[in-house]
Amino acid sequence: MALLHGRYQLLQPLGDGGAGQTWLALDTHTGAQVTVKELRADLRGQGRGVVEREARLLGQLDHPQIPRFVEAFVEDVRLVPRLHLVLEYVEGASLADHVAQRRPSQDQVRTIMEGLLGILAWLHERSPPVIHRDIKPQNLIVRPDGRLVLIVSHPTRPPQFRLAQRRRW
Repeated sequence: MALLHGRYQLLQPLGDGGAGQTWLALDTHTGAQVTVKELRADLRGQGRGVVEREARLLGQLDHPQIPRFVEAFVEDVRLVPRLHLVLEYVEGASLADHVAQRRPSQDQVRTIMEGLLGILAWLHERSPPVIHRDIKPQNLIVRPDGRLVLIVSHPTRPPQFRLAQRRRW
């Protein structure tokens, strides 16, 4: 079987959304399982700069409830250049699947929300803040130990706003 980027053996699909396809993969250099996300972003012109900035920003995030960034690379898929993000693999079920399997109690919902709010507070306390843009149950993983993990694949910084100068008439 061919290796992606000469290193990653794709094992099974984990998801397929509007932004791209996600795979469980084996890092043949380390033996570790990783997550590889192939983004469907347009890498021509300004599009490439945007996704490269997002990848650099992702690499700066170091939080125990956000998967660790491994690397980003561009490789052709069916003759089209695609950005691939490689992240730490997080064992567990998406919050959507977790809730569908067992209806959580009010205390469990509170614990889940407190976990999410803690991650978001940490992201927003960065300087400048980091905005997630895609919070949904499918991007939240509940680990076997119950801890919540937020999947971040398109982080962004808010635009720099300038206060308008007040005109005097």
